[in-house]
Amino acid sequence: MNLKLNAKQKREIATAIDAAGFDASAFSYSTQKSECVSMYVRHAYDCLNGYEPTIAQALHLQADPSCFFTFERDDKGIFRTTVQPELEVGRNLQATQWQGILTAFSNWLKVLKIEIEDRGLAVTPPRTLSSMLKDADFAGIKKEFERAEMLCDSDAPAALTASCAAIEAACKRFISVKGLELPANKSILPLWKVVRNSLFPAVESHINQDLAQICGGLSSVINGIGAARTHAGSAHGREATDDVVGASEARLSVHAAHAVVLYLLERMK
Repeated sequence: MNLKLNAKQKREIATAIDAAGFDASAFSYSTQKSECVSMYVRHAYDCLNGYEPTIAQALHLQADPSCFFTFERDDKGIFRTTVQPELEVGRNLQATQWQGILTAFSNWLKVLKIEIEDRGLAVTPPRTLSSMLKDADFAGIKKEFERAEMLCDSDAPAALTASCAAIEAACKRFISVKGLELPANKSILPLWKVVRNSLFPAVESHINQDLAQICGGLSSVINGIGAARTHAGSAHGREATDDVVGASEARLSVHAAHAVVLYLLERMK
């Protein structure tokens, strides 16, 4: 039977790619004939019956499609994979649970990184959010937030940390572009205070009073994201008894940060 990856599995694959230091755009999905899973095929008139290979869903390296990892499952529900370059345990692996294949995939990424370095393959390194802000790359920034959103279900604290880091990076870029003075404390709240004072000067007018209300709302959001990152983010040590931020709260933080970052990018023009 074919294994059709669901949204959750693809998010976990993307998370593993990111954790290994790769850019997800360096890979693409394809299909190929399976080396380890076959199915019984009954032909017309009951002749030439027998087992034939199924079609495997593969993730391959775009710089060299001969480097690939397949995601498969046989008729007994066993997860299987064929890998190139091979792992120490061989070219074909199997696991009774999805997590086993995901672990094998993470190990394969480590081997692939060595292979890339040995062969000198040109794999584009991941761009930083700071460079995207510098280039006003709206599409790239959108993709970064999509990756952060993928983390919400699998690693909510990491998604929360990413949303806070995105606002900090945008504030630093805004301060640099506008020639403002960078605060000594470069955490989210001092950075936002400098940006806020530049965006919403204290001028007595109806429109500025309206903008002041918007500013107050943004400040509350940013204050909440910074505090939540401190208490529940992945960047700080946590006790087992601490409350853990949920996927919904992490998603709210990511979406709010996205709105703030895009607004600042617009105001840098």
